[in-house]
Amino acid sequence: MRPIYSFEQYGKMRGVDIQIAAETPPFASLIDLTGKAAIVTGGARGLGFHIVNRLVEAGAKVLIADIATEFAEDAVAHFQGQGGTVEWTPCDVRSTDQIKATVAKAIELFGQIDILVNNAGVMGMEVLPQVTEEDWDDFVDVNAKGGVFFAQAVAAHMVDQGVKGRIVNISSNAVMPYASPYFGEELGYVASKAALIKASEVLAECLAPHGIVVTCLLPGGMRSPGAFLMKRSPDVPIDTTSRAPMAMNPDEVARVAFMMATDVAVFAAGAVISVDSAASLGHRL
Repeated sequence: MRPIYSFEQYGKMRGVDIQIAAETPPFASLIDLTGKAAIVTGGARGLGFHIVNRLVEAGAKVLIADIATEFAEDAVAHFQGQGGTVEWTPCDVRSTDQIKATVAKAIELFGQIDILVNNAGVMGMEVLPQVTEEDWDDFVDVNAKGGVFFAQAVAAHMVDQGVKGRIVNISSNAVMPYASPYFGEELGYVASKAALIKASEVLAECLAPHGIVVTCLLPGGMRSPGAFLMKRSPDVPIDTTSRAPMAMNPDEVARVAFMMATDVAVFAAGAVISVDSAASLGHRL
């Protein structure tokens, strides 16, 4: 096979990799969030709680934005008991006024915002004839609109302050037909989560010139309060098969969300990442 370069050219590149490696910061510094501040929506329970856990472990200060008062109080007590800097503010992500108030609260508490994790969401399954306009509005307002306007408010702060921040949006692998046997009964949920994916890609392009990295995760089903309490129409059959997503520990997804919130993700702008044990490829245990 004819080489695409000459040996002379190849020889001139000796040492390049060694030089690059020498200039690369230690990995430990990339995942150190000491001095960083984050907002995690829906951070009081389930996946959001575990994301907060990993952020705090790495040294970040976190404001939990959630409407689940009892869960939030428990979470704050837990993290503060471990020495973490964690606060909570009630926030319904359907309200742009509450979003703006939460961003202002985080700035008041921490001085700036380095990380936003848009995790708040609602789940539900209904057969098509039973989907109501109220259902549709709830799905879209919480799962899509809330994330977009939270990103807008936080990004405005980041750009103004020159913060090269991270925005991590939590969508769902439910957008993939192979991922769930309930695909046909998840119209509002699937549509709203799909909207968040495309919004994330647009946000990533808009904000990349400012050094703000936007990524989007597609988790599979997890052992979380949200999954156990999910609204389900009586006409939707219950799948009792053992499948990989339902065996997932939320922390297994939280670890990936954490990495996307660090400098490990500096080159990942626009990435859409499945975290579902290959369920989106049709894998079942």
